[in-house]
Amino acid sequence: MKRVIVFSAAMLAAGVAFAQNNTSTLGQVGTDNQATVDQTGLMGGNNTAAGTQAGNENQLKQYQRGAGNRQTSQQVGDQNQTDQSQTGRSHELRAAVLGDYNQVKQTQSGQGNDGRSTTIGDWNKVLQTQDGLGNEARVGQIGNRNEATQTQSGGSTGAGNDAYITQIGHHNKATQTQLGDLNEARIVQGDGIPLDGHNKATQLQTGYENKASATQLGATSTSYQEQLGGIQNQATVIQRGGNDNWASQSQRIGSEENRNNVALIEQVGNFNRAEQTQIGSRNDAKAEQRGSHNRSVQTIGIGGSDDNVARVWQQGNGNRAEQTIVNDDNRATIEQDGDDSRAEQYQNGFRNVAYVDQDGDGHRANQSQLGNDNTARAWQGASGQTSVITQVGNGNAANVRQDHP
Repeated sequence: MKRVIVFSAAMLAAGVAFAQNNTSTLGQVGTDNQATVDQTGLMGGNNTAAGTQAGNENQLKQYQRGAGNRQTSQQVGDQNQTDQSQTGRSHELRAAVLGDYNQVKQTQSGQGNDGRSTTIGDWNKVLQTQDGLGNEARVGQIGNRNEATQTQSGGSTGAGNDAYITQIGHHNKATQTQLGDLNEARIVQGDGIPLDGHNKATQLQTGYENKASATQLGATSTSYQEQLGGIQNQATVIQRGGNDNWASQSQRIGSEENRNNVALIEQVGNFNRAEQTQIGSRNDAKAEQRGSHNRSVQTIGIGGSDDNVARVWQQGNGNRAEQTIVNDDNRATIEQDGDDSRAEQYQNGFRNVAYVDQDGDGHRANQSQLGNDNTARAWQGASGQTSVITQVGNGNAANVRQDHP
């Protein structure tokens, strides 16, 4: 085992110097090497630390603070570890790993920082953490059974954080957490190859005007997104790989008011399931499913909320859609173009509108509204349809048309 410790420091009589433009370059070849580069005493900025290790079971640690610093690490081999940390602002972190069973940990504290990691191989793990404003974190992984986790906190008005994860392969996991406002989180898994499946994407956001999107292009993938206590948040899940995918999104009240949020799930394939929950006011939930054996469940605006919109569109065989909306000024729409579909809608409040359009065989529709000024319509195509509308209240109207062209 070889151990190298590099301290880049300039001392004055009064203490630590505000030194700048220092460079540390490290290279190691072999097995079980350990290297530490410490530039935390250089508080001026524009310092550079670069480390390269080739071999197995190596460890590389690099630390910086100040402003405008840059760290890069490169490791080739298996079971290696990289740990890089920066404190201050306008820093850059870069990590590149080629091999299997490697770990990358990168931490940045401050504002305007940029952290990026790239791994090629299997069973690799990346953990990136950023605390502050206006930061950006990116992870790219090519291989199988890899994991990437990113956590960002502190985003606020005019200086949100961005987090991106791209994974190509199968059985990969991606998790992102953002605390604050004006943040954006994006996960892309797979590249359209059928074998690029069994991936998992999880994203959590707390705050205002956040955006979360997950795109999964492989088969049998899972996506979960949750946004807590915010205003004007957007959540999107797109699954196009087919075969037994599952997507769930939740926008609900945390410690703050929840309103004006938009949630969208799009699934193209077989055996898909979609679930969306929105608690609050003036929210919009939409689910699109284009395959067979799909199910969609949406629960909108439970308790004390108003003016919400829920829409489900299903095209395929054996679909089911269920929407539950409680309170006032709500609208619910279900459209099914396929075989053996079922639709249920329940609304509790006043001035609600419920609409079901089924164009296919063996459909059933059930709509119940409790309140005032409600309108329920059901259009059903040829053969074997059943429509039940129950409205309790004043000023309700029901319109059922069967065997329509």
